[in-house]
Amino acid sequence: MKLMKLPALLPASLLVLVLASSAHADSCPYRLRFNFGADATGSGMAHSGQKCVFPIFVHGSGSNSSMKIISAAEHGVATAPNRSSITYHSQSGYKGADTFVFAVTGKNAERSGTSKITMNITVD
Repeated sequence: MKLMKLPALLPASLLVLVLASSAHADSCPYRLRFNFGADATGSGMAHSGQKCVFPIFVHGSGSNSSMKIISAAEHGVATAPNRSSITYHSQSGYKGADTFVFAVTGKNAERSGTSKITMNITVD
């Protein structure tokens, strides 16, 4: 698993998606930072026909209580198989932009609430 370096003083309420790979999916670069209760936009890249897993890590003592897809991808399939990751599988043969939206609910010592996250994926 590859992890990018994070600043040493991240707020405890900050969620960060980092570069990762899974035994069942290819490594796909992506970026996203958000706080519980605040909407955000992230970005990622995938190859045509590629399956990506985007783990969500909660920094500090917080936790996710739920996560679900609320707007489907048009040129692929996004799923939330558990409370700690999103899976995206791009349509084979498609190249271009794709977008999906998911909601994550959680809390920590500083913040709580539901965040609506828009993920913009570039498929090549």
